[in-house]
Amino acid sequence: MVVAACGSPNQAPVDAAPDAPASVSLRILAFNDFHGALEPAENPARGPGAAAFAAEIAERRTPNTIVVSAGDLIGGSPMISGLFHDEPTIEVMNAIGLDYAGVGNHEFDEGAVELYRMQQGGCHPVDDCASATPFPGADFKFLAANVTTTATGALLFPAYDILDVGGAKIAFVGMTLEQTPAVTLASAVTDLTFADEVETMNALVPEIRAAGASIIILMLHQGGGNQGTANMCEGVGGEIVDITNGLDDAVAWIASGHTHDTYNCEFAGKLLTSAGDKGSTLTVVDLEIDVATQTLRSATAENVAVDTNRPTDPAVAAIVASYAELVAPLRDRVVASVTEDIIGSSPSGELAMGDVVADAMLEATSSRGAQVALMNPGGIRAGLRFALSAPETADGQVRYGEAFAVQPFSNEVLMVTITGADLVAALDYWIPVGNLQVAGLTYTFHPGSQGARVTAADVTVGGVPLITTQSYRVTVNSIVASPVSTPSMANATDPVGVGVDLDLLVPYLTANSPLSRPIANRISTP
Repeated sequence: MVVAACGSPNQAPVDAAPDAPASVSLRILAFNDFHGALEPAENPARGPGAAAFAAEIAERRTPNTIVVSAGDLIGGSPMISGLFHDEPTIEVMNAIGLDYAGVGNHEFDEGAVELYRMQQGGCHPVDDCASATPFPGADFKFLAANVTTTATGALLFPAYDILDVGGAKIAFVGMTLEQTPAVTLASAVTDLTFADEVETMNALVPEIRAAGASIIILMLHQGGGNQGTANMCEGVGGEIVDITNGLDDAVAWIASGHTHDTYNCEFAGKLLTSAGDKGSTLTVVDLEIDVATQTLRSATAENVAVDTNRPTDPAVAAIVASYAELVAPLRDRVVASVTEDIIGSSPSGELAMGDVVADAMLEATSSRGAQVALMNPGGIRAGLRFALSAPETADGQVRYGEAFAVQPFSNEVLMVTITGADLVAALDYWIPVGNLQVAGLTYTFHPGSQGARVTAADVTVGGVPLITTQSYRVTVNSIVASPVSTPSMANATDPVGVGVDLDLLVPYLTANSPLSRPIANRISTP
């Protein structure tokens, strides 16, 4: 296999000698972590909107073009999509012409049955359909090679699909990260098993080859971090490194995701790419395939920023506009105000909005005995800005849709009782993932190995030192409460549900308006 990475997507196909086997050209357009970003962000470079994204795809199409997603197409979505259980995003992707979607962890936010509805169509079992027309489901194929139903061992979706392009056979495989249960609502995936990425892919290679395909494209919802530009893998690290090194050489290209980073290079003899998030970037890959030998003559890749200056796609724009009209009355209702931006984090990993969310959880439950609130940082998806944006009429206004964007998952909040020792263990365990955001508690963490990053001496509760043998009443969301995400929570007792996270946040914002940015003094390093 010859791989020439990081070239131009408009590079001319390799010319075959007169006596050489015929070849075919195939263009693949890839993206990841779209998260229902149908409308443009305040900074279009960070989210151009679906209509601009669709126009970019249309501009990049050639006679042989396949469009693929590497996970988190849906889930964690803004209100325009999330309020309708992401049916709008599926409808938009049908219009764009998406062909394959590898599943990501957020595809499972509402469980396997709901994800299956995304594929097959039909109205929501509780909320019915978003419009008079029944939801048709996805025209594209969800692929999930490493996800099986625990009771039967059967695949939830097909592992792969083989495409024949002019006699060249290419296998498209979809996969999510093995750790999906640790980063998803536990109750949504209790009936599913998520297998090791490398073992799953390598075990499929003989089967795929027996079906006549020797070139494999892997849409993998797992990734890494990049210290370089969009078309480099400078110092790339993270889970994707070991995975790429371990994959069979039959895998020609890994379209990755999950980390929301952007990179493109040749790594371990394979193309390795990631296209940021929210439709901001498109990975353009051109393959030249020798039909007789079913091998690659060349493969080039480039990450391109979506152009927001060209005319947008009118059909997609119309779909987005129709849902925007439906959601506007609730989304645009002013519920609170702020005196300044509540965004960003301290050097210790204390999120400004993390403090606010944890305060809201504790305020809602302190009268019922809660002493501490813990919030996972990944569940906080946005901050609140002071400057007005349409249709606001004054600086500082906070609309319901902006609060929804902070916590779009509708996670359950509950109170549990745990010992001081288990509370310390929870804080320590989360450090590599992201520091737990807290209220009613302060802690110092130290770089090091598990069990030593946070100790009892580093924690105060209500301003006094934590006692390891004492029981504490703690408010957590359903992610933190899961022993899969937080092993020490397996010892928690007396769980009591107190509602949905957003339903705690909005009243808190209203009651404490105008709200200022909290002082970052809860998480520290030596």
